[in-house]
Amino acid sequence: MTPSSIRSTRRFAVVLLASASSMFAFGAASAAVTFDVIASSGATGGGTNQILRFDGLTGDFLGVFSSPLDGVNDPRDIIVDSRPNGIPNTFFVNTGNFPPSPTPDNDNVFVLDADGNVLRTAVDFSETGSGFVDAGGGVFGPNGNLFVGSRAQNNVLEFDPETGAFIGPAFAEGLIDGGIRGFVFNDEGTLFVGNGANLSTGLGGGGIFAVENGVATQLVDDPELSPLDVILDPTQEFLVVSSQFPFEDGNAAAATIRIFDVETGELVNVLDPGLGEDGEPLFASPRGLGFAPDGTLFASSTGTGSILRFDIGLGTFLGVFAEFEGLNGQALAFIDTTPDASEVPLPGAGLLMAAGGGFLVLRRRKPA
Repeated sequence: MTPSSIRSTRRFAVVLLASASSMFAFGAASAAVTFDVIASSGATGGGTNQILRFDGLTGDFLGVFSSPLDGVNDPRDIIVDSRPNGIPNTFFVNTGNFPPSPTPDNDNVFVLDADGNVLRTAVDFSETGSGFVDAGGGVFGPNGNLFVGSRAQNNVLEFDPETGAFIGPAFAEGLIDGGIRGFVFNDEGTLFVGNGANLSTGLGGGGIFAVENGVATQLVDDPELSPLDVILDPTQEFLVVSSQFPFEDGNAAAATIRIFDVETGELVNVLDPGLGEDGEPLFASPRGLGFAPDGTLFASSTGTGSILRFDIGLGTFLGVFAEFEGLNGQALAFIDTTPDASEVPLPGAGLLMAAGGGFLVLRRRKPA
């Protein structure tokens, strides 16, 4: 290890240990907080075409949260309503276009409550004039608008979450040559976008761009990175990225969580759970990431039909949280099941550390 990488690793540890201390204080004040985990199981790749629900403490399967029978077909991302005027335990769900329309309804963004009931259609892509979207991830921006990753256009598209109106693309056409593979805003309004591999063109992979005022610069250039999801750590000092490299190798690819300095783009840590008792990798074809209310990192392993847990402050693997045949978890989110949950801030796919301590909901990215 070079002296510079040693310094970087030490800085990473110091920042996250400080974060862990704050989390401990928060946990002591909110010891009764409980939560469930919901995961979108894609319509392709052996998925169940449902959103599945698990007990956040035990990992026990609690049942189907939402399915095509409820009108939600081909679920992609699950976006917590993190707006200042948002409703607690409310979720915006991006849906794709498989199987093709018209039945059941799809290629929309639906709003669901904590029981999986569809409250309304927030965006109908076919009526917005945005063009074909083929939605991937989604996140609320600092302006309160909904940003959706478009696989078809290789861009991030902005919509009004109340009227469904299309506002425009987040950056100029051609920035992403591979595919939109995860994106997230920080509270200063910088948009971080993962450029993933595109099997049809052979382009992309290895890069994360920082977009400010429509101008993009490449922050990360990692030859061993093929991003699938991009989120921020609780301190917003680091980008946490799920990676499948080489992407075209599927379950045989190296599946890791790679952590980068948000200012320099330097790689500061790599998390790899290693092999299971059967000698097979525990982590394969990773997708959705999310920080739970207890501060641990949850990661979906679609290749093994499981969800794993990590402590990124210590850089340790905490074990397999849940296994479910056909899980194919494209995205993860958390439902607060604590009494008086409306008074307890709950993160979607990450946490924001407020200047005065405490936690706010992180505006999240979504996987492709």
